[in-house]
Amino acid sequence: MLKIQLSKTLKSKTRVFQLNVDLETNAPITVLFGPSGIGKTSILKAIAGVITPDRGEIILREKILFSSIQKINLPIRERKVGFVPQDYGLFPHLTLYENIAFGLNAWNGKAANYQQGELIHDILQAFELAGLEHLYPSQLSGGQKQRVAVARALIIKPDILLMDEPFSAVDAPLRKRLRKELKTIREDFDVPVLMVTHDEEEAKEIAQKIIHLPDSLPEEEVPEERAGRPLFHKLQFCKYFPFYHTTR
Repeated sequence: MLKIQLSKTLKSKTRVFQLNVDLETNAPITVLFGPSGIGKTSILKAIAGVITPDRGEIILREKILFSSIQKINLPIRERKVGFVPQDYGLFPHLTLYENIAFGLNAWNGKAANYQQGELIHDILQAFELAGLEHLYPSQLSGGQKQRVAVARALIIKPDILLMDEPFSAVDAPLRKRLRKELKTIREDFDVPVLMVTHDEEEAKEIAQKIIHLPDSLPEEEVPEERAGRPLFHKLQFCKYFPFYHTTR
């Protein structure tokens, strides 16, 4: 179960954006669905600990990641959250093997030992990356880069996998194949996924639960429930700033 109630003021050169979130999910794959610029990525970053909410709480599998009232703000390393950014976040100067090992080393704070080397070997096999260990990101295809990024996120055996527009950088045929792969990976690793997308087809194909952020679909196209289709949760929209909370 993931439960989020938070408020965060986000500032850029052109605007001040007030993000307020109240949502929860227990679905295997949940999608945050909506257009760019309404805070989807910021929600992922708050869960991962990359940004700190001004107030509220974030609870994952009954573990408090953040609570302004209890003054809890776990460091990234202690959250056990896997995060795949939109551009995959691979280090260009590291090999495929070193990129995956970095995820493990960053989490445990020390260089990989023999046992961890075996773990890296196993995940390379699972993601069909064995034999490519010596290659650098510039030598990999789009699909291979994504597999490396997901493998790096999953090697720590996270409590949740966060994915920010994971298929936006690949062409349509590969995108369709990677969607199927994501479902298989989720089942094999038994980890819940929270994913961001603005693609309606992608959201409906992948998710067991879709959290619909304001202005992402015309209201008449967002059914509360549809036989054999994901359940959409509408989110209310304030005139002056978005205030997200699920309504059933």
